Amino acid sequence: MALGVFNSAAFTNPPIAAAGGATIEVRRESDSALASIFSDRAGTAAITNPSAFADSNGRFTFYAAGLDGGYSVKVTSGAFNYTLRYQRTGTAGEFDASAFGAAFIASADDAAARTALGSTTVGDAVFIAASQAAARTAIGASSITLAAQQAATSGTSKDFTVPAGVKRVTIMFDSVSFDTASTKWLIRLGDAGGIETSGYGSACEGVTDNTGFHILTSTSFGDQVSGSVTLNLMDAATFSWVSAGVLYGGDSGITVTQSAGGKKLSAELTTVRVTTLAGTAVFDAGFLGLSYE
Repeated sequence: MALGVFNSAAFTNPPIAAAGGATIEVRRESDSALASIFSDRAGTAAITNPSAFADSNGRFTFYAAGLDGGYSVKVTSGAFNYTLRYQRTGTAGEFDASAFGAAFIASADDAAARTALGSTTVGDAVFIAASQAAARTAIGASSITLAAQQAATSGTSKDFTVPAGVKRVTIMFDSVSFDTASTKWLIRLGDAGGIETSGYGSACEGVTDNTGFHILTSTSFGDQVSGSVTLNLMDAATFSWVSAGVLYGGDSGITVTQSAGGKKLSAELTTVRVTTLAGTAVFDAGFLGLSYE
């Protein structure tokens, strides 16, 4: 790691004169301990601290790691001495802020950048605070994933696979219908043990069901339904999910229907199924989609 540089010059006063060969002592402000200082940027050649390393014109240079609170630098020449307090080193001042910010945000999905976002060092904190909103946007920009949509033109159920770690799932309906009138539409959840068909608490327009999330009761053959149902993970420890949905179908006078419910799974969610209560009605139109985050 490249170290930051400190440059200064030693003088006596009065009279003002270069303090050639002055002794330099460097301590950490945080605990007053003698600091590790070096004569090279790479930190491979240590300087004895304290020691007389000012040149004949009183100039001196050392390299040290950036440090919260900085350093105190004491200069001694004969009976004369003075101390410079809270002196800064570090490499932050070498960067162009706009270029650094752009590079930081561009790499926000890297493990190293994620570590930097949680850092408490002064250098990181400055850049993070300066571009906090942009960095958050960059990290979260692709957090929603769309699964491949499925044609709802056959079969009695449609399953979507949900990857581990998901906290929100949205099931989308685009002009979907079944071949059977007055059937109860359901969403069921599955885990490693399979699709669960009990333990739900759900209702749609006053009609309840405990075998799945009740999202709609179709009232006529050919009703085509559009809208979405969202599932949110409420408690990861108990695998508890809650649902809220709004669907619309206008072919036979159905307007907007709302649904809600809750379900505790036996393990982490792996599957979302769209089906009906009896499980015999067949999809005959439309498309189903799913997104997760």
